[in-house]
Amino acid sequence: MRDLIKTLALALDNDDYTTARTALSDDVRYEVKGEVLRGPDAVLQSYEQASIMAHELFDAVGYDHEIGEIESDQITVDYTDALTIGDETLVHHARQIYTVDPDRGVIEIVNVELPGESAKVDEFLARHGKSR
Repeated sequence: MRDLIKTLALALDNDDYTTARTALSDDVRYEVKGEVLRGPDAVLQSYEQASIMAHELFDAVGYDHEIGEIESDQITVDYTDALTIGDETLVHHARQIYTVDPDRGVIEIVNVELPGESAKVDEFLARHGKSR
């Protein structure tokens, strides 16, 4: 399970959606911002759109992740994004919980909104005359 999630997290960090797809089940479910997306196409399109927006808003974007402990069929990944405008960099944190079926791959992804993180990005953007 850890290797599968490591492959997925690294692929997402590098905008490699072809590799990311290999980790997802055909019926993967993604809960994000009050929405539920179903299927690898919809899930990967969501990740790709978020990355495109980040690269449009910020001068530089760096991604990293830390894989947590396995608990039953779930594993948590903490993502760290370095978002730069001009000479200022904001470190943004995100968390996702992956549920894995050993025969099918990732069957569910739940995006966990960490308190204050979204507002922190909005304030950073506003200081630079931008919004999302």
